[in-house]
Amino acid sequence: MKTKKINMLYLIYLVLIVSNLLFPIFLKSTLSIQMLSLIFGAVSVIELLLGIYIWYKKNGSLNSAFIYFILSCYVCWFGQIIVCGLNLLPKYLVEITNFASGAFIHTGAFALIGFGALFLGGILKYENKTKVTQNKNIRNKNLSKALLMVGLFMIVISVFGHYYDLINKLIISLKYGYAALYEQVKTPSPIYNIFSNLKMFFWPGIFFLLMACKGNKNVFNTILGVALVDIILNFVIGSRSDALVIILAMFWFYTNEYRSIKLKEYIVIAIILIILLHLVSTIASFRLLPNKTLLLFLKELFNFSNNTIVKTINEFGFNIFSLHYTMLLIPSTKFYALGYTYFASIMAIIPSALMGGFSFSAAAGLPDWLKTTLHMDYGPGYSILAESFYNFGYFGVFAMFIIGILAGKLFSNKFKGDKKIIKNGIIAIIIYLNIFIARDTFLMVFRKMFYTIAIPLLLVSLLYKIFKNKSKNKLYIKFKNISNKIYLFFNQSANKS
Repeated sequence: MKTKKINMLYLIYLVLIVSNLLFPIFLKSTLSIQMLSLIFGAVSVIELLLGIYIWYKKNGSLNSAFIYFILSCYVCWFGQIIVCGLNLLPKYLVEITNFASGAFIHTGAFALIGFGALFLGGILKYENKTKVTQNKNIRNKNLSKALLMVGLFMIVISVFGHYYDLINKLIISLKYGYAALYEQVKTPSPIYNIFSNLKMFFWPGIFFLLMACKGNKNVFNTILGVALVDIILNFVIGSRSDALVIILAMFWFYTNEYRSIKLKEYIVIAIILIILLHLVSTIASFRLLPNKTLLLFLKELFNFSNNTIVKTINEFGFNIFSLHYTMLLIPSTKFYALGYTYFASIMAIIPSALMGGFSFSAAAGLPDWLKTTLHMDYGPGYSILAESFYNFGYFGVFAMFIIGILAGKLFSNKFKGDKKIIKNGIIAIIIYLNIFIARDTFLMVFRKMFYTIAIPLLLVSLLYKIFKNKSKNKLYIKFKNISNKIYLFFNQSANKS
């Protein structure tokens, strides 16, 4: 009976998605951008709420990494449309009001269909049969030891680059403003590039450490402290996305590996989130002000004249710009890429040095392409929705559906025991790496996941086999003894905590 009802809901949702094709037929180009935004915004809310309702009916919970992902897509693609429709658009963000109404009708229709296709694909393929992991620790000692060694190795090679970059950005942002972070003053040195590349292992390494030492309260509390420092530093810098991905990844791992959150706690979290949104908004305003002082920051913090939620949505919801102009420029100025950017994202796994210096980023760097084509003096950003049109035009909605299917499978966790802990750790890493891909392209997705997930897991597998082996080689025995001492240190700490 439940399956029959779910199937009926799927059909209703599909009809709602397809019905958006009627907008270019019935909507008049004489309508204002504000009126069109109001229409598209209202339909997008219906599409989102119906999708969430179907998701909940099928899975019984909304605490899913895919829901995090779909909400980030929604805010980024429809945020500014909704704000414009409600006539709350700030004067400094007027690009959307300059769109031609006829072209905007097609943009809005494609956005609604693409978003719905993405959500439907995820709903169909997502599976998560078990709730919070019951195991306090990973039971397989050799597996836990392998995860611990790999996690510590990733942290050691990345910690300097991670904090050097963070502190450097903090100094530049406080001294010259957030925009100065994107101004290329000089070519980075080779050593800086090495540390810059290694920094990507820091937070994935943290989650490998969490997997290995899940029951160790001392480790968890230390990591929580590190997370708070990183979150505060990123907010002060103005890197809102970098702060939010840490919050979401940690929240995901905690609520799936330690304990579920009750309704009262969600209310508290909602209040904290509103305060956090106001903090984000304050920092966004503060970083643009000259002569920054602590007193000026406090003045901005307690200035509630501007709606916090509206300002934050504006900050994240600018990505309709990239879709609108991509639809105007493709194929009139450039033919469809026919999947080239997706191919390039896979090939980006291979270092350019191994390909004679050739890099796919030049041909698949869509934000730079849009900036150059429109002769802009600032980066317009991009979106995976715009990328789908860049590759296949209106058939890009099928690409969005496939992306939804892949994301649904990627964020699923059907395992039990030790494998479940590891998969939840991997999902946390994916959240950290890619949850805001809605504002970007696929260019670096596979590269980051290959180097920070696939290779470390390969090392874990190799170490696991080594620890299981009973060889009497002296070097091998020495390595095992050192590993055992490190493992014993963390294991004893876990018992004491």
